[in-house]
Amino acid sequence: IRLFVGNNSTPFITQTDMAGNYSFSAQQAPLDSDVRVEFFGFLPTFSNGLAGSKSKTEVQFVRAPAAEVNLGIFNDDEFCQAGSELKIATACYVMGDPLKAGDAAQSDALVVFDYHSNGLADSDDMEHLASAREIGSTWIAAYQRSANLLLVGAITRRHVGLGPLGTGGFYTINLKTKQVNSFVNVKTLGIDTGPDPHLDPLTQLNILPAQKTARSRDSLAFHAAGKVGLGGAQLSPDQDTLSFINLYDKKMYRFPVSKPMATPANPAQVPVQSYSIPHPNCSNNDFAPWALKSYRGKYYLGVVCTAEQSQKKEDLKAAVYEFNPADRQFKNIFEFSLNYPRGPIDNTPGCNTIDRWQPWTHVFPKQCNVPDPISAFAVHPQAILSDLEFDDDGSLFLGFMDRLGFQTGQDQPGIAPDDTLNYYGFMSGDLLRAQRN
Repeated sequence: IRLFVGNNSTPFITQTDMAGNYSFSAQQAPLDSDVRVEFFGFLPTFSNGLAGSKSKTEVQFVRAPAAEVNLGIFNDDEFCQAGSELKIATACYVMGDPLKAGDAAQSDALVVFDYHSNGLADSDDMEHLASAREIGSTWIAAYQRSANLLLVGAITRRHVGLGPLGTGGFYTINLKTKQVNSFVNVKTLGIDTGPDPHLDPLTQLNILPAQKTARSRDSLAFHAAGKVGLGGAQLSPDQDTLSFINLYDKKMYRFPVSKPMATPANPAQVPVQSYSIPHPNCSNNDFAPWALKSYRGKYYLGVVCTAEQSQKKEDLKAAVYEFNPADRQFKNIFEFSLNYPRGPIDNTPGCNTIDRWQPWTHVFPKQCNVPDPISAFAVHPQAILSDLEFDDDGSLFLGFMDRLGFQTGQDQPGIAPDDTLNYYGFMSGDLLRAQRN
């Protein structure tokens, strides 16, 4: 806050405390002096609120002494709709090729429900947003509030086919009209998100069945999980720039979008920026990015060291990087080991000894339950730092998901042609909280 006394052009300057309080002394602002108070130095997502009796403008004229010279501010990062309007959207993963004529195509791939829903299966709260035929296997990406558009991006998941735009596909859903649009395939912007692993390398035909209950080995997708397609995505504070993680080349990309988001008329002319994502000295350069969060004018990225080549648990760790668009530099905020005790995912004897994150694997996990020719259990938790969210005190929530959830299915075979077992994948993520220091 700047304080100008009378006609003096040199101000006194102070800052608010953590509660927003501030003051100037009687020596600075003598009794009955006319002063001008200016509020300045807002963070990028802060703006002054509406003027009223309790909060006025960012420039105020008063006579000393004066109290309650206040300014209310909005923080766009903490915007939330009224409780009665809160909704949760989530992706559904339907086994099979959604682009063939079968029941996989008609199944829900995206639904929305009320925040206060009770979760009962027979409730009428679940609302259809998109079918598998329209979007395929996706990850909730971002929300363009000004246009009421939900953005989802393609991810690779074993047994689950991709939508019409392939591994580089972004789709928008108008939450009012429920209109689904193929927004953009980023491959048309010159961004390689990797090949569709569900396609036969020789014929380029999709090997997945049309029926959602049919069997499929889908072996290539086992290896591509977490490595092909799109990771986290965020819109800029003014919602006209889209940033996203490309899992295939491990880079962050940024390009301008319209409001409302619409397919570029000439994709080849869209200006695209790319940035190589760093890692915290991961062994053999084995790392995987995913999470992306826009917060107070900067971006935060989540990275894990996968230890896929070393297969050493002590090589597992996670890191959060801050990216500043102003100077285009990454800064390691903090990192930590992932070799901590988590507890077992499942208490079945044989499976209950697996109680920590495991290195990423390219080998299908062995059956961990007592040998059973009908139902084999697969447990091999592999960490992906998939989401970052800030609490209102600046602390950080870190959402981890289990890569095995992308590598296994429900009552599906292993990847080896001679494996006769059907597997049930057991997976579990973690929610960690980092207190701001």
